[in-house]
Amino acid sequence: MEKFLDDFVLPLLRSFLMAAHTIRNIDNWSAYFLVSIVALIAIGEIPVPEISRPLALLLIWLLAVAIAAAVIMPLVLFIYHVRSTFRSVYGLTEIAFGISSILYALIQLLHGGSTTTAVFTIGGGVYVLIRGLDNIDRLEDSHPVKRWFVSLMAYIREGRR
Repeated sequence: MEKFLDDFVLPLLRSFLMAAHTIRNIDNWSAYFLVSIVALIAIGEIPVPEISRPLALLLIWLLAVAIAAAVIMPLVLFIYHVRSTFRSVYGLTEIAFGISSILYALIQLLHGGSTTTAVFTIGGGVYVLIRGLDNIDRLEDSHPVKRWFVSLMAYIREGRR
């Protein structure tokens, strides 16, 4: 049990504290709350005969969620920063990703893939594509990508530039 605490729980607690201090949007109380949740889950991992199997599975699931949040939240905050700072790049990336998702789903469908998976993938691709167009549309009028986008839309609507 000591090896489990030294090799897993303590580094996880340290990483939560370091993440709380490096991410400005999380205050100390939220960081301590997350650390206490992980600590309680870790304590719940101690093999006690009275623990039922569903409770043990719940505790393992909660630990997995806490670890996923510790890994995913910094990534999400970084991507949000990129979107806020470089909206044109983010919008163009969304457009490319949406088109790629739609094409991937159609290719998988042609090769005998699941219709349900293709429908959801195409729906997700269309949503991401629309979000990308919206991000470009929200740029300042003087931005080169916005000017290109407006001229492209005018060409599509009217058939000329």
